[in-house]
Amino acid sequence: MELSGEDSILELAGVTVTYKMPRGIAKVVDGVDLKVNEGEVLGLIGESGSGKSMLASAIMRVVPPPGITTGSIIFKSELLNGKIDLLKLPLTKFRQVRWKELAMVFQGAMNSFNPTIRIKEHFLDTASAHGWHDRGEVLEKASKLLELVRLEPGRVLDSFPHELSGGMKQRALIALSLLLDPRLLILDEPTSALDTVSQRVILDVLKDIYHRLKLTMIFITHDVPIIAGLAQRVAIMYAFKVVEVGPIEEIFRAPVHPYTRGLLSTIPSLTTDIDEIKPIPGRHPDPINPPPGCRFHPRCPYRDEKCMKEEPSFIEVKPGHFVLCHKALEIGGGGAS
Repeated sequence: MELSGEDSILELAGVTVTYKMPRGIAKVVDGVDLKVNEGEVLGLIGESGSGKSMLASAIMRVVPPPGITTGSIIFKSELLNGKIDLLKLPLTKFRQVRWKELAMVFQGAMNSFNPTIRIKEHFLDTASAHGWHDRGEVLEKASKLLELVRLEPGRVLDSFPHELSGGMKQRALIALSLLLDPRLLILDEPTSALDTVSQRVILDVLKDIYHRLKLTMIFITHDVPIIAGLAQRVAIMYAFKVVEVGPIEEIFRAPVHPYTRGLLSTIPSLTTDIDEIKPIPGRHPDPINPPPGCRFHPRCPYRDEKCMKEEPSFIEVKPGHFVLCHKALEIGGGGAS
């Protein structure tokens, strides 16, 4: 099943990630199929605990054991001359791809920097780990990247991480992720711990990077309005599965999956009566003992016996718009309820 156009840089098929918990083994990513088109920004949206960050970590092969138990992650690599399954690459080969072609900005910039060394040493260490040892060239490239993210290189490079604000650290981390000219950048909640002004700056910086570098991005967030002006397509995750994928304008205007409809209906606006904003009823499923059938059925107003017993398959409701729901065609493309 095609969840995007033909010109994909990343293709996930049946990816499952398991995680040990005190009560047992949980599937924190469960059979995810997803494609990322070259040159696009794909928004990956879902509430906390839906599996978004774990899916990103699986792409980067940094999940703890048992880890990725099924599936394939096909990446279009220029370095290795073609499409390769990242999960089958020997670790030595994968390290050639990671950061040079495939980079990630992890959630929480403070935890991504070593507090005992200056920012410039992070750039130098990253370059050195990939065979680039010319300090002058590295620092010149770092300075240009810091300017790209609207920071002063002279100040930032000689600073320790604690001397920078949260927004500055996040932008410095974005600059560091671009040092080796990756083709795909994954951003995991890059604005979640920032104030509104800093969020706006980060989004403007990312738009600028996208238009200047034509960089493919996956932007992970639980804050739906954040990516409205940045992404071209969105994938909605619920209970460790992707449940809806399509063009951002279409999904925001006419969501189909009951979870997407409920999620969008909780977003306040200047014209929405506060009494009309209601949370989705019920609780997020237990990762160890998820409900049978459709994962959303205990919270879904459209559920019937089939929903409670049979897992749904994706239905293409419009070209490029896929929904994991038995009743997708019945519900149609109406607005959020």
